[in-house]
Amino acid sequence: MQPLPLPDTVPSGIRVWQVPLSLEQPIPTSDWAVLSASERRRALRFRHTADRARAVRGRAALRRLLADACPGSRADFLRIDTLPQGKPVLREPGAPEFNVSHAGDLLLIALSWRGPVGVDVESQVSLETERELVKQVYSSTEHAANDSLCFTERWVVKEALLKARGEGLHGELPAWSVLARDGHDYRIAHQAREQAPRAWRLPAPAGYHAALALSI
Repeated sequence: MQPLPLPDTVPSGIRVWQVPLSLEQPIPTSDWAVLSASERRRALRFRHTADRARAVRGRAALRRLLADACPGSRADFLRIDTLPQGKPVLREPGAPEFNVSHAGDLLLIALSWRGPVGVDVESQVSLETERELVKQVYSSTEHAANDSLCFTERWVVKEALLKARGEGLHGELPAWSVLARDGHDYRIAHQAREQAPRAWRLPAPAGYHAALALSI
């Protein structure tokens, strides 16, 4: 696991790790061992080896980071629950907020002691996919924008925003406008809200885009 360098404007108390999933390698027994019984059952339901490896390695990495963040805790004893909206939470005193995203063999894990956090990573979509999705994703402001942001970059920012708010894919993507700003910060606006979350560009390998969001 590799901690990512974050923009200077990200508040202290937020950290992000990049985890290579090595999907072609056998899943270590130590990764299976830290999962709960329900997590192991869920992983075993995946028919494809890569999907199973992603589920096991990703959850094991998350549990280890959360255990390190909660002194006196053990990775295999942590109780990770899911809220009705689908957002996972850790039932431990003083536990950080967290969020996870993966694309291909890349996993990002964000921990936050500053409030609800969201993270998203995606591979660059094709022009054909972009044409199909842009009407479902862009606000009228974004349609009129003349900036350097591509579709995939706006997409990951909006996904991170909705995940930070606990809305997931049920949120209204066109209600949010993501616009370019100098540096790694994005300018965020909502059609019906005065106060918007904050969001930042994250470093990502070639062919990927990644973003971090903090709900305020």
